[in-house]
Amino acid sequence: MFGKIKIYGKAQLLGTTFSNILLILAAFVLIAVCLFVPVGVYFLLNAEPKFFTQNIRNVIVISTAVLSFLFVFIPTVYGFSNKFFYFENSEKTSWLCWYKPILAAKGVRVFFTDFFIKLLWFFVFNVPSLIVIAMTVFYAVNFGIAENVFLVLVLLSSVLLLCGGFFTFVFIQRYFLFPYFILQNPKMKIKEAVRNSTHLMDDLCFKTALFKLSFIPWFLSCVFVIPIFYVIPYYKTSCSYLAKECNSPSQ
Repeated sequence: MFGKIKIYGKAQLLGTTFSNILLILAAFVLIAVCLFVPVGVYFLLNAEPKFFTQNIRNVIVISTAVLSFLFVFIPTVYGFSNKFFYFENSEKTSWLCWYKPILAAKGVRVFFTDFFIKLLWFFVFNVPSLIVIAMTVFYAVNFGIAENVFLVLVLLSSVLLLCGGFFTFVFIQRYFLFPYFILQNPKMKIKEAVRNSTHLMDDLCFKTALFKLSFIPWFLSCVFVIPIFYVIPYYKTSCSYLAKECNSPSQ
């Protein structure tokens, strides 16, 4: 199944390379705006003459950074995903629609719901390694630990963390379809989207995790920078086909 999905992902990108590059450049520009606006506000507020106290200037800069993240970065992420999920009907679902206030607010809620659900399961699966790490640091700081004992504890915590991280990655694939349901129907309630995703992905978590891990070599190739303009659309398009496959009636 994975081979077929990847072939579809590659085939969908044929003849649209220039459009993909423009789309990703637009996304990078918007993310850059999200990063540079707070920096610009910081230098503007700290230029002479200074009209506000230091505390007020800090509040303004932090507020600008938060607003940029919420209403520029997050809509960019969902607009980008929207473009590739609806690749075949992109004229009907503009990637810019997520900058509308209502959808932007919905995107913020979806983003943080997805983030905190996955964070919760990270802590659940990594409690043993986190306990070992905390105990190691506590005893090393307060009582000192023999070098060989310290190395054993570090190795043990690393193995536990690696195993916990893998199980977390597999388990959170239960929520793989969650954002796609929202992209497909922005009016759908978040709880309903989460529930539908966990139901449909019940037996597909491990396969989905393996599918995503198979892209590691592609992402490693992005150290050369240029391939990122192909790898990201390829990954997003392939994931969208996988989402459609998981959501098909045959599943």
